[in-house]
Amino acid sequence: ELFALIERLRVQLGAPRFHHVLITPSFNAAVVQEPRFGLVGPSRNYLVLGLPLLKALTVDQFAAVLAHEFGHLAKRHGRMAHWVYRQRLRWSSLLSTVERDSGWGAWLFKPFMKWFVPYFNAYSFPLARADEFQADAIAARLTSPPALAQALTMTAVMAAYLDQRFWPGVHKRADVEPQPGFLPYARMQETMSVDLDAESIARFSDEALARKTDCADTHPCLTDRLAAIGEAAQFSMSALEARADRLLMPALDSLTESFDTHWVEAVSPSWMERYQTVQKQRRRLEELNARHAEGAAFSLDEEIERGLLIEALTENPEDALAYFTALHEQHRGDPRVCLLLGTRLLWRNDAAGVALVESAMTMDELLSCEACAALRDYHAREGRMDEATVWHEHLLRHAKNRQQAEDERTRVHSNERFDRHDLPAATAEAIVSALAKIPRLRQAWLVKKRVKHFPSEPCYLIAFRITPWYTFHDRDRAANVRARILEALSEYKTLDIRVMNVEGDNRIFAKAFKRLKGGRVV
Repeated sequence: ELFALIERLRVQLGAPRFHHVLITPSFNAAVVQEPRFGLVGPSRNYLVLGLPLLKALTVDQFAAVLAHEFGHLAKRHGRMAHWVYRQRLRWSSLLSTVERDSGWGAWLFKPFMKWFVPYFNAYSFPLARADEFQADAIAARLTSPPALAQALTMTAVMAAYLDQRFWPGVHKRADVEPQPGFLPYARMQETMSVDLDAESIARFSDEALARKTDCADTHPCLTDRLAAIGEAAQFSMSALEARADRLLMPALDSLTESFDTHWVEAVSPSWMERYQTVQKQRRRLEELNARHAEGAAFSLDEEIERGLLIEALTENPEDALAYFTALHEQHRGDPRVCLLLGTRLLWRNDAAGVALVESAMTMDELLSCEACAALRDYHAREGRMDEATVWHEHLLRHAKNRQQAEDERTRVHSNERFDRHDLPAATAEAIVSALAKIPRLRQAWLVKKRVKHFPSEPCYLIAFRITPWYTFHDRDRAANVRARILEALSEYKTLDIRVMNVEGDNRIFAKAFKRLKGGRVV
């Protein structure tokens, strides 16, 4: 049935044949053209259909989606716009191929491709967007405007539902289940029918209709696409047996089972890790709550930790907001507390969070990336794209500074000079005591690195040796000792301490530490 539908639409539109139809686990439908011989030659055409999309739409709605995708390749309609569309697909595919290729000839193409593809995409952007409207017009004529309106509305609503509720709900099970026992693709349709009540549909529809077309996406927004075909938003979910995945019969059950099997295999390691992490968090929150009930004094770090654990583990998000509001009343001058409360207010689109986030960034430049991202997203949700763009540019600038700072702190030069550490005596003694207990550690130096970026946040370096003069250096043993050192330093999360072995290929760096008097601690 699927192939019959594809062939009928293809013939009506005069579109090229497809060499392969691929069913994927994503919520998407797309046409992909790839050259047969890597970079050159005639194209091999792929029609990519997401199983979740087939499970969400009726046959008529799915036919409208297919007609839209065929419309991009139809020979009789908008030759220039469709040529541009195909070239954008081809050049983007070629760029990905060249970037993946590590062969001897790839270096010849990379500079040109990295310059030309973004230039071509930007120059052809208006035509690419026009092609989306033209493909919609073709789909509306070939099926019907109401069918396309339903398809556009359904895809917008269902995409939001899957991203915001279905998959988060599936992953949330890892908090209480040690192994994934829910089969998402087998249960997707049933869950959709139960979860999507009238209130949820209205909320997701309103969000989709409120979204504006921006300059970063060739796909116009839902409101513009509906206006172009003269239809209003229409949400129409049919009975399970009438949905488009039946077009895959008799292969539907095996495809669904295959996707579920691969999904379980892929997520099981991270699922178990998440389960163990949550159990550890629960025990830690119980410990902090017990101390709080006894009236114990908390450090600010412990108060922040307790608030984050409450937010992660409780079902009511208002509990965490109330906690951080109370914490801000006690610590108004702390930038971390301002950022924590401010970002959570912004998540609720509360303008009161703007001043808090901006003040946090002013007080501590290290918080700038998170602050700029929160402000950018808030203004974007409110439809103020100019302000969102400004904060995004600030984010890029601060991110670049952070990357330069990280590079500076990660790299050590053979002629580099260090300073004696300025850690509090109790902290230094505790670190030295922990180092002294590590087996095979023969020598260790604790120094302060000289940095230009964010000098108010000191960077410390522990260099160590494990090899006696009469034996050869063992990399695996050195890596094991380094891991033990990092484990011993895990309780000093607020300190930036780097660890390196100064033997083997790194033996040249040992001189820089030896020349500093008082640097050696073990």
